[in-house]
Amino acid sequence: MTILRVLRAAAIVALSWAAVPAAAQVAGGNVTVDGPWITLGDVTGTRGPGAAVRVAASPAPGARTMLNVAEVMMLAKENGVTWDARGARGIIVERSAAVVPRDVVLNALDEELARRAFGRSLRAEIPNANFSLTVPRNAPLTVKIENLDYDVARATFSATIVAPANGTDAQRTVVRGRVNEIVQIPVLVNTVAIGVVIRDTDIAWADMRTDRLTQGVALQPDQLVGYAPRRAIRPNEPVRVSDVQTPIVVAKGSNVTMIVEAPGIQLTAMGRALANGGLGDTVQVMNTQTHTTIEGVVEGPGRVRITTRRPIQQANAR
Repeated sequence: MTILRVLRAAAIVALSWAAVPAAAQVAGGNVTVDGPWITLGDVTGTRGPGAAVRVAASPAPGARTMLNVAEVMMLAKENGVTWDARGARGIIVERSAAVVPRDVVLNALDEELARRAFGRSLRAEIPNANFSLTVPRNAPLTVKIENLDYDVARATFSATIVAPANGTDAQRTVVRGRVNEIVQIPVLVNTVAIGVVIRDTDIAWADMRTDRLTQGVALQPDQLVGYAPRRAIRPNEPVRVSDVQTPIVVAKGSNVTMIVEAPGIQLTAMGRALANGGLGDTVQVMNTQTHTTIEGVVEGPGRVRITTRRPIQQANAR
């Protein structure tokens, strides 16, 4: 081929491309859009004058729709866009989306419930684990609550969730769930060894559903502070009053000083504790000299006070 023919062929190709009013693209496959409208530019890839022509409304964020190829081709032709469909049967268009965190929805519901709680602490629960709320990809992850219906007797609610909270492209979704009443209870923030006294710094507050509270759970810090665990207690879990005890200041089998008081007289004697005891507990002790057993009240480490209205001889002889 001569140089002249090459130049002529190139000129013909250039003229043929110039005759196309807008860029052409093969139909088929998936198309992703961000805005509320699907345009010819989204479908055909054109950037020419016809790019902004609306083909159809976009689906909801995260959803898909299918376009009819023949209808799109007709619209493209009417707007001077040459588009080669090549036998495609349909075009799937998906709208990009962002997922609103579940906590954002629950917090908004809790705030709305608080307005009608009358001093009670209420928390919303959405039982549907698959519940998901989406907004356009570039929209703020915010929500607004409308039409909240709270059934006090059944402890249920229904509400309309508007997302994003403000904007012309907001989506409205109806959600239903349960309402739980919450109380705060004292819990241990760290592991306290058995027998070690619980201090103020070992206590924190935790939210607890009232329907999960069991009888005997400590509700106030003074039911725990100053006491010692009887067993291992996990941090951040409800503590039963029976799980703690007065700290042991007299150990079973240890030597103690018995302070015996009777009308008009007081004396001391050595004894051996027959049981563990905390301050104020009544324990049995054995006089190590007479081997008699008597009950007394623990009043300090290694000290048991025995009070009797009988003569000392009768008290010791029991």
